[in-house]
Amino acid sequence: MKHIKFLKNLNTDLNEGGALDDVYEACRTLDMAGAVIAALRVLHDTGNLPEIENKQKNEDLASLYRNKGLLYFHKRKLCRRALEWYNRALLRAPDGSRNLMLAYYNRSELSFYVGAYAESLKDIETCIQFQCEKELAVFFRTTGLLEKLTTMKEKCEEKILNNEDKVVVHKNSFSEQFFKIKGQIHPEIPCLSADIDIVHESGKMKAVATKDIPVGTVLLVETAYATCSTQEKSLVTCYYCQKMAFHLTPCDNCCYALFCGKKCKELCLNEYHLIECQIMDLLQEIDNGGRFRLAIKTVLKLKTQCEQWSTLIKESENIGANRLKNSSLKELYDVNNYSSMLSFNSDRHFIYGSLYNSSFVYALVIYYLQKISGFFPVKQKDCLQAKKCLAKLFMTLELMWPSVTQIYNNAADPLVNNGSPFNKDVPADLPYHYGLLSFTSKLRHDCEPNVFLVGLDNQVCMFAIQPIKDMSELKVSHK
Repeated sequence: MKHIKFLKNLNTDLNEGGALDDVYEACRTLDMAGAVIAALRVLHDTGNLPEIENKQKNEDLASLYRNKGLLYFHKRKLCRRALEWYNRALLRAPDGSRNLMLAYYNRSELSFYVGAYAESLKDIETCIQFQCEKELAVFFRTTGLLEKLTTMKEKCEEKILNNEDKVVVHKNSFSEQFFKIKGQIHPEIPCLSADIDIVHESGKMKAVATKDIPVGTVLLVETAYATCSTQEKSLVTCYYCQKMAFHLTPCDNCCYALFCGKKCKELCLNEYHLIECQIMDLLQEIDNGGRFRLAIKTVLKLKTQCEQWSTLIKESENIGANRLKNSSLKELYDVNNYSSMLSFNSDRHFIYGSLYNSSFVYALVIYYLQKISGFFPVKQKDCLQAKKCLAKLFMTLELMWPSVTQIYNNAADPLVNNGSPFNKDVPADLPYHYGLLSFTSKLRHDCEPNVFLVGLDNQVCMFAIQPIKDMSELKVSHK
């Protein structure tokens, strides 16, 4: 139970009365849905369902965070830390509030200081739009802020016109050259080179070369079905695509998600965040690393793509190794086909301890999803069936998915040009984030791989690091 603070002492309290017997029995028989439903019943019957603090937008907290950012920027010139505090302020500031506008203004000053004039210009233009807010119109007039913004805007435009802009986060020469597949694309797996094919051998499928492949050849550029980062990294990266950026805009409702643009924000909301947004306080309690949250995001996205509960329930009944036998290559490996998230070898062993712990995690998730109006079916029988469906999908994806890929942004430079003040407190390596990848996750693991993965935002590029002979299997290290 180490992943949830308020469940640490649950085992001791409940074991004495035998309340956990049904959970143990479901785990013993690997009944994943049954384990979660039993855990939910135990938590309910014993009064152990916790109430999580619902963090709201708060003007006072936004002001506090913004002032911390000002302290780091103006007194210490620690730009990275100042940026994080400004972004915290944006996350907590109410829509249309003074502190929301001022956080954008403060961040525009920081961007201008480090030479990121294009990013500064975006924040300035956002600030100027606030003068239309009735309550802020007087503030603009009495403080002379509009004149300051106009002057900064003109300076930014001049710097950009003279090509003086320093890009804060940019693709390096490696990503520009290698994040492209040269030659033909596989006809059924659009992320894969045609130089690779899938063959059946001893009842299993494996990826093999269709010709001799030299070192350095790009074989795949794959986008993750879903990603999840640590709380630390989420302050400087887009919640949806994991791109590092200065100009991030907050979710209108929760206090956790920042987006690099309107497109990512809309995609995230439409795919899963409309629902996820309403349980974010719980998800932050579950784990900082993100592995549970990654499974939850994935299942919510599957629910959106299936549209109807009846479709998702039917799909969940055919998941894992059983689905492999009758799936096409597109259904197995194409991230644009949700079936690729349900088709994988699910023969992992010795998962009993993890199954037990995870059953309580997902029981809490389902409990909080119940509170969202209209999420579950109205009829009791249909509602229970939908809960079992979610429980099975949560548990199977977290415990049985072949490999959750750690994506390092090692194909992007998280620094501005040499000599910039922003270099002063930027760590050499930002933490990695997790991703579920329809193709890469299913490759054979080997401690002596012949291919290597390089990350960029929510994508990975795979290239040969050893000569690969015709009909040889691709081998990757998942560690």
